[in-house]
Amino acid sequence: MNKAAEKALSLVGQGYLYGAKGQICSPAFRQQQAAQYPDQAHHILHTGAKWDGQPVWDCAQLTRAAAKAADVVLVSGATSQWNKTDWARKGTIDTLPQGETVFLYRQAEGRMQHTGVAIGDGTCVHARGTAYGVVRQSMNEYAWTHWASPWKEETEAIGTAMVWAQTGETVNVRKEPGGSVVFRLPVGSAVEITARSAGWCAIRHKQGAGYMQSAFLKQQTPTLEERVAQIEQRLIKAGL
Repeated sequence: MNKAAEKALSLVGQGYLYGAKGQICSPAFRQQQAAQYPDQAHHILHTGAKWDGQPVWDCAQLTRAAAKAADVVLVSGATSQWNKTDWARKGTIDTLPQGETVFLYRQAEGRMQHTGVAIGDGTCVHARGTAYGVVRQSMNEYAWTHWASPWKEETEAIGTAMVWAQTGETVNVRKEPGGSVVFRLPVGSAVEITARSAGWCAIRHKQGAGYMQSAFLKQQTPTLEERVAQIEQRLIKAGL
C-alpha cells in the first residue's frame, strides 16, 4: 500500500481542530487556535472540547502529513495545494483512477474547501470536521469533486485472470467495491488485475477499468515468455 495511504489510515479516530497539525488538543491550545482563527472560534472552543487529550488535525494538514510520509511536499490549505502543487495528474472525480492512492478535493464557491486521501479500495480518509474528527468512509459518502496525484500512473498489471461464473453470461464491473455498475464483461473475458483488496480486484479491460469481486476471477499463471516480457518492461521503466 502507498505510504501516504498508510499514514492517513494511522490517523483515523483522531480529532479535528481548525488549523491543527497533529498537536495534542487542550483548553489552552483551543484558546490559541480560537484567537488565531476567530471566525472558527465557536467550533474550536465548544465542539472542539471533545478532542482534549487527543491529537488533532485539520483537513489540509492531514493530507500534508500523509504526503510527507510518501516523500511528497504539499503546502497548507486545500486551494493552495490544488493550485501550487506540481501534480503529475489531476481531474474531476468522474475520472478518478481505480485502485490508486490519490488526494481528493471538494470545490465550492470557486475554491477547494476540503481535502482528503483516497485509499484506492473505494474508501477515503479525511479530517471531516470538528464534530467528526478523522474518519474513513466510502468514497460515495462525501461530495468530492476533484482528485490529484503527484505520481505517474500506478496501473501496471500484477497479473491476468479470466472472468467466470457458475450461472449467468456476464459479470458486473463496478466503479468501486460494492458501487454502481459501469459495464459488464462476458464470462471468459481476459482482464488485467492492477490491485487487490478484501474480496475485490481492480481490473483493466479494453472496455475500461473498475472493480470486480474476486470470486468471479480465475487467476492465470503467466507463461515463461510472459514473465520474461514483464521483467524486460520493468527494466526499461527503471532505465536499466
